[in-house]
Amino acid sequence: MRISSKLWILILAVLLLALPLLTACGDDDTKEPTAPATEPTVPATEPTAPATEPAAGSPTAKPEPTAEPEPTAEPEPEPTDEPAACIATGASWVYNVNNLDENTVWTVTVTGCEAVDGADAYASEAAFDVIPNREVFAAQLGSALGVTFNNESVWRSSSNMEIVQTESSTTVPSMGLTVSSVATFTFGGTYGAPLSEGQTWSYTKLTTPSLGSPMTAEFTVEVDAAEEVTVGAGTYNCYPVVHTSADGVRTEYWSVDGDLLTPVKVVDSTVFTSTETRELASYTPAS
Repeated sequence: MRISSKLWILILAVLLLALPLLTACGDDDTKEPTAPATEPTVPATEPTAPATEPAAGSPTAKPEPTAEPEPTAEPEPEPTDEPAACIATGASWVYNVNNLDENTVWTVTVTGCEAVDGADAYASEAAFDVIPNREVFAAQLGSALGVTFNNESVWRSSSNMEIVQTESSTTVPSMGLTVSSVATFTFGGTYGAPLSEGQTWSYTKLTTPSLGSPMTAEFTVEVDAAEEVTVGAGTYNCYPVVHTSADGVRTEYWSVDGDLLTPVKVVDSTVFTSTETRELASYTPAS
């Protein structure tokens, strides 16, 4: 069929009108999206990476085992010294005792050792051939009372021979009373054996009777120059140890050799209204 020139012109005009539309559709299919005008802001601080990253593919190192603390050794207790054997046990001595016109014989025996206020001491007991009679001043009555001795026990320090405790019992016949007494001693400074001329010390004697009030006496002690003393047991070179109080003086004569557990002689005016003298008649050392 033959197309007229007018028809060709009409077809050409339609194509010219449709061409922009076809181009626009092709652009929509192929055009990439426009990037945003503003890129997102990168955070100022990047997260901190771990100080040590394990190497890729390598096993994570296991922490080394902590060494177990070695057990602390318990301190071994220091060995405690066993109490020394009582070297005085079995020793005995005899005194001839004089008071006014009365003469009696006292046999004293060491019965053993024990602690007195934490100090080692040897204990002795006296036995009498005849019950001794004495007079004591009763301050409550303001007069003297006659008493009889029932017993006497003495504790002396094992280290320095000083008396640390006494116990005694006396009876007042006129009243029918028996009174027991305990005396304790508190020392000041260095005291007792080993003795030397010029040595001094002091102590307090506290006497607690079963009846009546406790009595306190203060003593000062001085060691005089050595002298010879003759008694029934022999002649000894002795230190006079002079104990002085408001009640009187007690002088003990101790062998310079330090070989006896008791004084060679005792002259005492501190207890009774008259002076009592004890002189060593014999001495038997501990077996």
